[in-house]
Amino acid sequence: MPGEKYTLLRMIPACLMMGIIFLLSHTPGSELQLPVLPYSDKICHFLAYAALAAGYLFGFSPHYRRKFPLRVMALTVLFSFIYGCLDEYHQSFIPLRSPDAADIAADTVGALCCAVFWRSFFWKKKGRRVL
Repeated sequence: MPGEKYTLLRMIPACLMMGIIFLLSHTPGSELQLPVLPYSDKICHFLAYAALAAGYLFGFSPHYRRKFPLRVMALTVLFSFIYGCLDEYHQSFIPLRSPDAADIAADTVGALCCAVFWRSFFWKKKGRRVL
């Protein structure tokens, strides 16, 4: 089918973001350079997984997003949560890094906020697109 190649291409942003998260997660703790702000690591998790969720949302076809917006939101948050869990497990093998449930919470909240933002601003309402 001609539309299938576009479906695969639409997943490139999510795959790139997953790769970036993996590389950042693979960095040993001694080499991490985080800003000196309170909860800066949680803010970084929130932003990274909001970007990952945006990649997942883009990966769904426009037709599927319009037809099943709540399902798309739920799947986006679920995929982000699962990847966050896998990321924390991966960190357990990296020197001076350890898994943290608070990081998974920040990941999931970031994905959820992105999905809610998308639903609020980019979903069709009453026959017209909001943005």
